[in-house]
Amino acid sequence: MKRLFGSFAVASLVLCAPWVSDAEENPSASAAPKGRPPELRKVDEALARLYEAKKNYPKALAAWRKLLANDPTNQRYKRHVVIVADDLKRYPLVISLATPMVAKTPNDLQLRICLVDALLAQKRYAQARPHVAWLVEQRPTVEDHRARLAEILIRANAASQALGHFNWLLSRSPKNRSYLLGRAACYGALKDHPKRLADINTVLRSEPNDPLLRVERASCYGDLGRLKDERQELKAALALAPTSEALIRTVALALMDCGALRDAKEVLARHLPQPTPPWGVALRVQLRARLRAARQRDTRRRLANERWSRMLGDLQDRSEDF
Repeated sequence: MKRLFGSFAVASLVLCAPWVSDAEENPSASAAPKGRPPELRKVDEALARLYEAKKNYPKALAAWRKLLANDPTNQRYKRHVVIVADDLKRYPLVISLATPMVAKTPNDLQLRICLVDALLAQKRYAQARPHVAWLVEQRPTVEDHRARLAEILIRANAASQALGHFNWLLSRSPKNRSYLLGRAACYGALKDHPKRLADINTVLRSEPNDPLLRVERASCYGDLGRLKDERQELKAALALAPTSEALIRTVALALMDCGALRDAKEVLARHLPQPTPPWGVALRVQLRARLRAARQRDTRRRLANERWSRMLGDLQDRSEDF
């Protein structure tokens, strides 16, 4: 009996020995994640491509992110996530994934475009500028890239550089509204107001009833010193959209800035909605303060003129005495 038990114990140790040795030689094998088999991964990838082809971007993004979770280092999966996330305007996700990928693969055009879309949407113009400049170098005849670079240069106070790009764009599309207004903004920054007025007038010929363009032309008149034309243009702009709160506020402030305080008072009296909103109350307070300051200024000027008149009269009397 003892001999039988001993042989059974030895056989058990022999049978178990290979399993124990494998676990000891590779302790991470038992703890390693199994993941999805290659066959199922191909099915998931085909499903993700199908969703993307049918423009079902929410499901496509979920499918590609699931694949990326199983294989975090797969650059192809990351690239698909970036492209689909850009279509869904998931810009923080695009920036977080595309920034290191563009650093590793700088010649990937589509990744650059997605990254530029996200950076501009998040108003991170300084970060977008080198990427847009690279796109213009690679594809100098694409108007969209050059227009984006010109807008970034305007925001960076580089109007002289932006002007060259807008001139090139207008040589290709002479009647493009955004290009004409962009060049007008460059002329305004460079204090070339006659050329700025010419571009604004060109746009207004095709869109005469645009109140914002009328306000822009009024601003140009003010910079040229044509104050009467500025007031008339502001009133004409408000007549096109008399109930627009943003336009009422803009016109009233512009009239106050050009010194037409009575006209601003008339605009607020006629066009402010009732009950008066908080911004309307603030405008009225500001107008009262400016009217008070104007009255004080007129009083000081009148008193100074009277004093000078008395002094001149006294000098004239003394000269007559001599």
